Amino acid sequence: MKTLIYDRKKETIKLDTPKKDMVALVGNANYIMWLDIDEPYKEDMDWLKENFNFHPLDLEDCISLIERPKIDLYEDYHFLVTHFPVFDKITRRLSPIQVNVFLGTNFLVTIRKGYIKSLNRTFENVSKDKELLHKGTDYLLHKVIDDLVDYCFPILEKIRGNIQNVENMVFDGATRQT
Repeated sequence: MKTLIYDRKKETIKLDTPKKDMVALVGNANYIMWLDIDEPYKEDMDWLKENFNFHPLDLEDCISLIERPKIDLYEDYHFLVTHFPVFDKITRRLSPIQVNVFLGTNFLVTIRKGYIKSLNRTFENVSKDKELLHKGTDYLLHKVIDDLVDYCFPILEKIRGNIQNVENMVFDGATRQT
């Protein structure tokens, strides 16, 4: 689990804060927190349930894979399930990775099973950007989703090129060479 805490009054950013120190900051408007969990363990989910009061079904959705994106709105937070493609260079295949998001007034929690290069890069960039963090968690979520979507464009361009090649072969009467 990676953590980032921005102190709005002191305008400082602290990384890798212990869980016990974060509990007191939940709901405190003077702080913005981002917790990024790339391999959720049961103890992480139990800690989130206990300290953030997330609905048990939302936490269960983070562990199990669900097929459809969704948004659940609660009084204290919003829960989103999204899917983004990730290209595996070894198998040369695209696979979807589920990215779960909890958004509250002073926290953003992202949970996924697997590595997403763009999300890690976003975390690094945000950890140096006080101005972005000062705008709040909704703006932070916008940045995260925007970067994830931007990551998809080269993948889509490659797919478009492959489709174009197939169309050219079909409509030009070319045969595939073996």
